[in-house]
Amino acid sequence: MKKLLLLFVLISSLSKAQCNASTFSPATICYPAQTKTIAASMATDIIYLCGSGSVVYDTLNPSSLKVRQVFVNPGATYHYKSTLTNNQVTVYAKAGSTVIIYPGTITTFAFNYIKEAGATMNNLSTNTITTTSCSVITGPTINCSVTAVTSVSQNETQTNVWPNPAHDKIYVSTEFGKDKSLSIINILGEVVYSQKVLKEEKQEISLSSFTSGIYYVIIRSADKTETKKIVVTK
Repeated sequence: MKKLLLLFVLISSLSKAQCNASTFSPATICYPAQTKTIAASMATDIIYLCGSGSVVYDTLNPSSLKVRQVFVNPGATYHYKSTLTNNQVTVYAKAGSTVIIYPGTITTFAFNYIKEAGATMNNLSTNTITTTSCSVITGPTINCSVTAVTSVSQNETQTNVWPNPAHDKIYVSTEFGKDKSLSIINILGEVVYSQKVLKEEKQEISLSSFTSGIYYVIIRSADKTETKKIVVTK
C-alpha cells in the first residue's frame, strides 16, 4: 500500500512539473493578429503564441538535433511540419488553442503535446504523438500588447478575403506593401494556388479546382506575412 501511495505521489509530481512552463524565456513572440514563419534552420527556440489571431508556421529542418518548445495560448494556432527524424518538439496548449501537425518528409519525430481540456490538436501525420493532460498549464508572464513592440506594423491586419465561406470564387484585397505574393494552402500544408506579385489591390481568385474544405490564404510582402482562414463549400 505504501509503495502504491509513493508511486502515485511520484506520478502526480511529474505531471505537475510537465504542466509548468512558467520559467520559459521566449526567443520568439507571436503577438495577437500576427503571423510568423519560423526559420527552418533555427536551433533550440522557445516560441510563444500570445493569443487570438497569433499564427505560427514552423518547418524544422536542421542538420543536427534541434529542440522546439512552444506555448500556445487560447485563440492561437501552431502549424508544424517536420523534415528531420531527430527533431524534438514540446507544445504546451492552453484551452481554446489549435495545433496542426502536417506530414513531412519523415515519419518519426518526438512530439510531446501537453494540453488543457478544450485544446485542439489535428495530427495529419503518421507520427505517434505523446499526449499529457493538465488541469491547468502555467506559463510565463509576457506583455502581449502589440503596442509594446515597434516591430509590429499597424498594417498587418489590412487584408480582407471574402466571401467566407466561399463556393466558386474569392476576392482578396490588401493595403500593406507594394510588392507582395499570394498563396493558398490546404490543411495538409500543400500549396494549391500561388501568384508571385499582386499588382492590384483587389484580386479575384477562381475556386473551380478546389474541393470542399479548409484553406489558408497567405499574403507576404518584404517585411510581413498575414494569413486568413477560409472555408470552401461545393
